[in-house]
Amino acid sequence: MNATQSDFYNALKQAVMFSPQYVTPGSGNGKVWKCRQLQTFRVMQKERGAELVSPNLGATICDKGKQFFWSRKWHESGYGDPITFNYPALLLTELSFSTERPFQKQTKRCYNYQIAVVDQQSDDCKACACESCEKRTVNEIFADTEALLFDAAYYLSQVRGATLQPSGETGFWNTVYLDHLKETGGISEYAPDADFGGMMGSWNKDVTAYRIAVEANKIYGTAMNFTACFSNCEATEPNFNLPDFGVLARESGCKNCG
Repeated sequence: MNATQSDFYNALKQAVMFSPQYVTPGSGNGKVWKCRQLQTFRVMQKERGAELVSPNLGATICDKGKQFFWSRKWHESGYGDPITFNYPALLLTELSFSTERPFQKQTKRCYNYQIAVVDQQSDDCKACACESCEKRTVNEIFADTEALLFDAAYYLSQVRGATLQPSGETGFWNTVYLDHLKETGGISEYAPDADFGGMMGSWNKDVTAYRIAVEANKIYGTAMNFTACFSNCEATEPNFNLPDFGVLARESGCKNCG
């Protein structure tokens, strides 16, 4: 069982979907910190400046149910119009890719990605306490986005192929999520297969991580560059049944064409 790029995107989307709510510990009705829970996932274009500052991150209604975009706010609104999202957002950008055996049926493509968690500084709430999402300094946003980024990376490390029972469905999921489905009766059992998370770890033993900022829009975050590889089997068969229309009327009288 080989993971595809779509499986990889879906795993990251689920890292956002299942990102836990953070509540201040130590009190019965603790404060909920939305800025410490991933709210949005987006596969970005390489030239992403316009998408990043748009009200919907460049998503359309046709992104519903696909692996390129998910928004907690949009989900809770019933996927209506307009498309909305909140920060913090997990953003994936493809930078480049290389190919082994590009002219053979079996190929391997390794993609270089930037993965980032970004948030937007807010100063709209004048009465908010300093200990709040709205009053965080840039350094606090860097710290929060760093924690969320590596939470998502750890979620990805636990993703592997599996066959679910009793449906027989195959795919790639976080194994903790599959254990949860077993406990709640969503599936009866699963048979593990390819360890995609383990392969991710072997491809990325040391990576570069750094801070990013779009000062004009008060967007700050933490990013890292990494590699993900996928095996491909080129199964396209040529179609040689091209229609022959014979001599066309406009060609029949051409005696000295050209």
